[in-house]
Amino acid sequence: MRRRVGFGACFVAGIAAGLAAAAVSVVASALLGGTPPAQIAGPSAFVAGLFGGWLVLPLVRGSTTWMWAVCLSFATAMSLAVALLPTAFLPLPRGLIFLNGLAEPLGQVLQALGVLHHHAPAFAGGAASGARGPARSSPGARGLFLLAAITMHYLVAIATAAVASGIAGLMARPAAAQSRPA
Repeated sequence: MRRRVGFGACFVAGIAAGLAAAAVSVVASALLGGTPPAQIAGPSAFVAGLFGGWLVLPLVRGSTTWMWAVCLSFATAMSLAVALLPTAFLPLPRGLIFLNGLAEPLGQVLQALGVLHHHAPAFAGGAASGARGPARSSPGARGLFLLAAITMHYLVAIATAAVASGIAGLMARPAAAQSRPA
């Protein structure tokens, strides 16, 4: 039987997925020695979870398989952007600095497409020197940063897909039966 995911289910699933993703990213940040900092990772993961529940879940019409595919595809795309593209920082207003975890890969893709021009961050040793933040110029530090970023992307994707799909499945309503002409 087909099931329909309504607005309420997507709303609740997005909030729950955001909270789960934020919790997972804060724990992972602590385990990875604060790379990236929890105050940046948590809110960015929360917004990613909201995105998964509020936008992706309705688009995939509550399909668990498609929800997992889309979330893991986003994680892969963001990880590839961070690993392969030159650093680019979207200029964020002071109050939105917590979105850096989402803004950096987006800025890298926009820069690669020629939409965004290079913006140097405010801290020394940042994108202007080719590094990914303060004290990230050594190969070991860069490797740790890439490991942390890729781990974070996939943990957030897994948390978002699992929680949003699970809650949507619990709250879904049966779709109206379609009668077939005889």
